[in-house]
Amino acid sequence: MFDRDYLPFAVACLALVLSFLLMIAFHAGSDSSDVAAWVQAIGSIVAIIGAIYAIHVQHRLEAKRARDAANDEWNIALKVIIELSEQTHKLVSDVLFVFDDVRMRELFLRTAFDRTTLQCNFEALETFDIHTITDARLRVQLLRTRRDVKLMLHIVDQLSEAARGRGLVYSEGTKSDLLSIQRRLSWALDVFNSAVRH
Repeated sequence: MFDRDYLPFAVACLALVLSFLLMIAFHAGSDSSDVAAWVQAIGSIVAIIGAIYAIHVQHRLEAKRARDAANDEWNIALKVIIELSEQTHKLVSDVLFVFDDVRMRELFLRTAFDRTTLQCNFEALETFDIHTITDARLRVQLLRTRRDVKLMLHIVDQLSEAARGRGLVYSEGTKSDLLSIQRRLSWALDVFNSAVRH
């Protein structure tokens, strides 16, 4: 398919070829120095147009390289966000798995649950600059994911306190919050995965 950016160059080349052919037709019997002067003039114009075209091509290649580099950086950042979201989703699922069994829940929260990973995920998500994300859907999902990870930290702290017998109780509201976080993280992962640029 013809690239419209090359149309001016193609038109200029065609005009020069036609000019050259017309010049030869009109000056077929003329002095050879006149023909040489015309050839030199047309050659100079071709050289100028060729230089302009070369600069144009170089500029397009540099712009494409810059876009590719930005896409590569964005893909790396997005893959990190996806990994952090997946880890958090798994942690929510782990808590929900043991939520209805008091003995398993207490054992899990006392020995197995890794709050550090959740805290690191939250801090890592906080480092992403929202203002550099042009896609509004991604920006909203990243903000929601940050909020959900922060809420998850709060819930885990509450559950850990309850597991240690500090007077806090488990509630269906807490379970409902966990299910909502899990659902929102699933939506966010769908959006993030669909945005990875190939």
